[in-house]
Amino acid sequence: MTDPSSSPAINTPLALARACVALVLLFITSPLLASDPGLAHQMSVAIDPKNGEITVADEIRTSREASVFEFVLNAGLTVDSASGRVETIQHSADGLRKTYRVVLETPGHSLKLQYRGRPRFSTRRSMGGMPQGIVSDDGVYLDSASAWYPLFDRDFDALTMKVKLPDHWQSVSIGRRSEHEDGVTWTTERPHDALYLIAGPFVRHARRHGDIDLSVYLLQDDPGLAARYLDLMGGYIDHYSDLIGGYPYAKFAVVENRWQTGYGMPSF
Repeated sequence: MTDPSSSPAINTPLALARACVALVLLFITSPLLASDPGLAHQMSVAIDPKNGEITVADEIRTSREASVFEFVLNAGLTVDSASGRVETIQHSADGLRKTYRVVLETPGHSLKLQYRGRPRFSTRRSMGGMPQGIVSDDGVYLDSASAWYPLFDRDFDALTMKVKLPDHWQSVSIGRRSEHEDGVTWTTERPHDALYLIAGPFVRHARRHGDIDLSVYLLQDDPGLAARYLDLMGGYIDHYSDLIGGYPYAKFAVVENRWQTGYGMPSF
């Protein structure tokens, strides 16, 4: 793991170039609005970094009535449902995932799941030595590849995700951010093929740019650096909006990473 005090990921010309390229890609690859959400998650997520655990309550709503739901979930998580009987029907060859079937007591449009535990991650490393997934005191990185949330045979079209974290931690995900007394909620009504959850002891700097929330998340506070990014982000959004159309998301964030990666996700 790199030392953020000696080589902060966003305090380099290369990192700035990556952020600008990611912003352009966000314009080009933006999803269309969902006119009728076919699959929507309403989630409550609690992170316990010290023990490497997550606890999630997830209500999945569908536009079509169903009596059986099948999904894939990380094998390190124990799952239960108030909607019906949970059956394990398959294990992945690497032992990292399980496929479940829930038979509802009464056919309907929703499935309620509760799952918790220590997610299992591949030991392989990606760009810059970054782990495939992590839940620890160093931070949290979760994406669809680790199946930390239930994966169905189609992408989801809407999300409401309430995140509870330790004191002085911040989370980043897709969608619009809103604060409340005991956490932050992320919401979107656009279709997505992956749900990311990043968290850590970040210092957040933010400002409004029209209807868009701009924010910078730093592992060590640097108001001057944050201000330079916020100035550039607003300028680039205006520049590319004139060239290729309006920016499609509610926010744009730049997030410092302990590993030298330069990843770009929808809206951050």
